[in-house]
Amino acid sequence: MQNLLVSLFVICSISSAQTVIYNENFENNTNGWESTNTNFEATLKKDELVIENTSEDQTKWVLKDIFDNADEVDFDIETEIEVIKAGKDYSSYGLVWSCYRNKKYYRVARLTPDGQAQLYYYSGEFDYYKPWSKEKFVNGYKKKNKIKIEKRGAVSTVYINGEKLHTEANIGHYGSLVGFILDKDMKIAVHNLKVTTFDKKPIQVVEEFDPNLKITKVDALSSPDVEEVLPIVSADGKPMYIVVKDSDKNIDSRKDDIWYSTKNRDGSWT
Repeated sequence: MQNLLVSLFVICSISSAQTVIYNENFENNTNGWESTNTNFEATLKKDELVIENTSEDQTKWVLKDIFDNADEVDFDIETEIEVIKAGKDYSSYGLVWSCYRNKKYYRVARLTPDGQAQLYYYSGEFDYYKPWSKEKFVNGYKKKNKIKIEKRGAVSTVYINGEKLHTEANIGHYGSLVGFILDKDMKIAVHNLKVTTFDKKPIQVVEEFDPNLKITKVDALSSPDVEEVLPIVSADGKPMYIVVKDSDKNIDSRKDDIWYSTKNRDGSWT
């Protein structure tokens, strides 16, 4: 890999405790998902949450307070949603996460019946950091789409039906609300919602660690023309990930992007 400046470090042992903090299959209304408002209804039907927006001009959502410490833990959010009907094939629906209680910050993964996907966040204004794109792995009408949000440290990755849609680095705001959003004249069915947290344990340093070891810059990966931050080596020591800032070689735009390199058997990096 080119255009990476890294400081090598060794992660000897990282482990985490996995806890399912929320697992909703919509068998009953114990968690209070059912609601009725003007031009909006969320009801439980046959182990699914059916949400209908009959408004002629407004997008609607339903949210629940799930996290206590979203900023402090790694987590996975998983759900399966299908479109029952839509006014237009490009009408959108999706998953809302990291929403603050005052609704002044939130993130959305949106899909359409005609197979498009988009990611954006709101923090006083909208930032469509993953523009609309046609994706072959997005299913259409009356077929489930599994959306998964994976947050690890300052990096969040969105998967649709097991395929990676986008990875975003340097995300530092995580609200407690999670829920679902849909455009006007639209009806969707949500089949489940699962949230799993991962509590990090401290890194254990090997007993034989040599304090005289020197950090060596990998010249093959070095570039003085861009800013690289947050180098991370995976637990098995093979892939290395790093955030490249403001580079014309980043995908879609010059904004932050994640690059990676793989360690060869001889110790060099591709």
